Amino acid sequence: GQTVLIVDTDLKRVGIGTGATAPGMVLHVVASTGLAARFDRNTTSTVLTGGSLTTQLFNPAAAAADIGPHLSFYGGPTEVQMGSILVRWNGAATTDSYMMFTTTDAVFGVREKLRITSDGNVGIGTTTPGSVLSVSGNFSTTTGALLATSSGNVGIGKTSPNYKLDVAGTINASGLHIDGNINATNNIYYGGNL
Repeated sequence: GQTVLIVDTDLKRVGIGTGATAPGMVLHVVASTGLAARFDRNTTSTVLTGGSLTTQLFNPAAAAADIGPHLSFYGGPTEVQMGSILVRWNGAATTDSYMMFTTTDAVFGVREKLRITSDGNVGIGTTTPGSVLSVSGNFSTTTGALLATSSGNVGIGKTSPNYKLDVAGTINASGLHIDGNINATNNIYYGGNL
């Protein structure tokens, strides 16, 4: 048969699997087919409490800003980092933490793309989201019907809005307040006072 368990007593490392003959870390699992590892509980509990979690990532360091466990993903024959999920303390108190997601791009390498703060705010392109969803950069819907640019222009039905509100189509409003000039390339219809 083949050797499936290697224990390196000098480096205190364990290799599991037919390819883990020289374990590169404390636990090195290699699978030629199927899943490399699976973690199950022997109960059917679905309550997310400390006693019913399947897997824990633990960092024993004292709580401090930007300290905590993380999970990294690597790929390719040279083991290039593809991204990671990190959970960090906000400071020395063990009551506030945040979660960040990173991915790799050709320009900046591995960098943060999304953050969830301790109060539940989500930031995309920003590390300090001030509302439930904060986006730094252009934002558009799946169909492209709505587009908000980083310069503050909003387009409805426009792919390149040139004004704070740029609409391709008819606007229906119960009220309109304008401080400034009105420039129109088509007709303006009104049913009230000007």
